Amino acid sequence: MYSLDLDILKIPANKLKVRKLKNGNKAAFATLILAERQQPDDYGNTHTVFISQTKEEREAKEPKIYIGSAKLIGAETATENPFANLEAEEKNDCPI
Repeated sequence: MYSLDLDILKIPANKLKVRKLKNGNKAAFATLILAERQQPDDYGNTHTVFISQTKEEREAKEPKIYIGSAKLIGAETATENPFANLEAEEKNDCPI
């Protein structure tokens, strides 16, 4: 599970997709990208969040619009090996 801090005021109106829901209400959606950072920042954030770009925007090398950051919470980090203890136990129990 990830905790995200987003500055939604940075999302340009042209990046919002407004749709009418089945219940008749309107909703605004933005397609976001969650990308892993090379190093955690000073606050322990391991990921950055930016607005998805179109193919044309990527080809034109337009700058990404960063709107926030994220970090893993409530679970083991992805860099830890969940089988490390199991492998050690199996080696100790081996009679050969």
